[in-house]
Amino acid sequence: MQPPNSEDTQPGIPVPPEDNTSNSLDQALPTSLPSSDVPLPETQPLMRENDNSAPPVTKRPWGRWILFGLIGYLFIGGLAALGANQVGSARIATTAQWVAAVEAVKQFNWGIQDLENGRCDNARIRFQFIIENYDPTYPGVQKNYINALICLDSTAPLATANPEAATITPTPDTRGAEEKFSLALQLLANEEWDTLLDTLDSLRKNNPNYRPIDIDGLYYLAHRSRGVDRILIGGNLEGGIFDLNRAEKIGPLDSEAAGYRQWATLYLNGLSFWGIDWGQAVYYFGQLVQLAPNVWDGSYYAQDRLATAQVGYSEQLIRQAEAMLTARGWCEAHNLYKEAAEYAPLEPIVVPTADWAEVKCRNNP
Repeated sequence: MQPPNSEDTQPGIPVPPEDNTSNSLDQALPTSLPSSDVPLPETQPLMRENDNSAPPVTKRPWGRWILFGLIGYLFIGGLAALGANQVGSARIATTAQWVAAVEAVKQFNWGIQDLENGRCDNARIRFQFIIENYDPTYPGVQKNYINALICLDSTAPLATANPEAATITPTPDTRGAEEKFSLALQLLANEEWDTLLDTLDSLRKNNPNYRPIDIDGLYYLAHRSRGVDRILIGGNLEGGIFDLNRAEKIGPLDSEAAGYRQWATLYLNGLSFWGIDWGQAVYYFGQLVQLAPNVWDGSYYAQDRLATAQVGYSEQLIRQAEAMLTARGWCEAHNLYKEAAEYAPLEPIVVPTADWAEVKCRNNP
């Protein structure tokens, strides 16, 4: 069973967020220092009857009010500055993403124009910029990068014989390399990854200095594409991880390919505990089924593996419960039977023992 392939869609250009930082800061800061004329409650000392002595003079703590006001002003100002710094950092990150997206769109459109006007090398540089610096899965970029390489190869000038110059600085004969490079482009277009990688190995071995950047780009596309096909179609999870790791040594993996590699890793981790620790197998396949239930190893899908592991884990818990009953651990046995039933229905022969363990636990907590 093959998961459906998603259609490429051209992403829209994100709109930079509206900057309301200045308004929020103006509201956060006080307009003036607290006034020193804040009325204080008047205090009147108690007077004894027939007491002719003058009442004590109460000093008003004006200095303390002013000091508290200054401290409050500085505290509020510090909070406002901290908030402005956080908002500013988030705005800078969003703006950088927006600028990168706009630049990718511009370079892609200019690359298309360069292809239409026969400027093959300019187009190749623009599409390679998007792959290396923005997003290797940008819609249409890899296809047009291949078209630019094909265009560049077809418009390359033929070498002219010059016996006089050959006696001084002999030019290496690259006709074999050019033929292999043209063949590699055709294999790439036909998605013949195995033959393409063999051709690239031969080309690089015999002509190590021939178009090294373009050869690296072809290696990246071949390993990335074959790795994805191995995971999604062939069920060759280890081979797919190998190819994606090789591609990552040449350039950063896109999020889609990295996600496929994560699926394959979860499957293999779960398989490593198969029949040994059913609880760990349930853990890994449970995570994988939430992401991609139809990932397979050529024989079984992840969802089938999870169902089998749950039955195995349930049986493992039942054996542990029986051991607890022997040790008179009634409540521990009851909890284990209860947990086992969550993963797979208890067999009829086990149900009476599980019920008995529950009764014993209730009567002997």
